[in-house]
Amino acid sequence: GKSISTRRRSLVNAALRSTTSSGMSTALDAYRLGSTLGTGSTAAVRTATHDATGVKVALKMISKKDVMPSSNANSPNASGTPTPPTSGCPASIPVSGRGSGSKVHGSPPPNPGVPICAVSADRVATEIRCMSRLHHPHVVALYDVVFTATDIVLVQEIVSGGELFSHVNNFGRLAEANARRWFQQLVAAVEHCHSCGVTHRDIKAENVLLDKNGDSIKLIDFGLSKHFQHGEVQHEVRASE
Repeated sequence: GKSISTRRRSLVNAALRSTTSSGMSTALDAYRLGSTLGTGSTAAVRTATHDATGVKVALKMISKKDVMPSSNANSPNASGTPTPPTSGCPASIPVSGRGSGSKVHGSPPPNPGVPICAVSADRVATEIRCMSRLHHPHVVALYDVVFTATDIVLVQEIVSGGELFSHVNNFGRLAEANARRWFQQLVAAVEHCHSCGVTHRDIKAENVLLDKNGDSIKLIDFGLSKHFQHGEVQHEVRASE
């Protein structure tokens, strides 16, 4: 049978091909949409409330028109590394409120008919796969994935305290107690990711969110993440500005 990752990739590709499937938006209809937290080249993040339970969530809405089926998107080169998009285009889907996006500079993608900001179905499927494996108090939770006629929607835990990056910008140097506590929490989050066979590959202050009281942090944005087998040597270098 197909592997889990192959089935997820097939599901994302099927969702991209579908534009009018009846009932595709039913699950999203269960949410009352709120304000927009941030936007990027391929995604918008909005607040929402689940009508039946009153639970507030964050919806990461990835436009299907910006997600290319695996066979058409930026293809890996001979070394297995995807050809990076041109300057200013996110190689991953931004989750943070600033919508800054991850950017990798390099040559344009090989397929002239593909938008330079396109994200492959493989990348979206990998993000979903990696997040689905993680359950930790300091890693943002993925509750559900909804396919609508126009979007792939990741229903995530909402974290309302803003970015660590913005906190440092606004308040300057961290108090030692806060720095120690948040760093310990971040290390615990990364240890959990690695124990689950997930490497984040884009840890930075913009991808660390604070809760509303500033007591706890959450690691977010798994757009560049990758699943790995323990003992496997990693050859790709991934980071963002």
